[in-house]
Amino acid sequence: ARGEINKDEFEAKKKDLA
Repeated sequence: ARGEINKDEFEAKKKDLA
């Protein structure tokens, strides 16, 4: 598990989950 992720990656992950 990664504690810190790039904002772009975070947004992309949220979009993927959404």
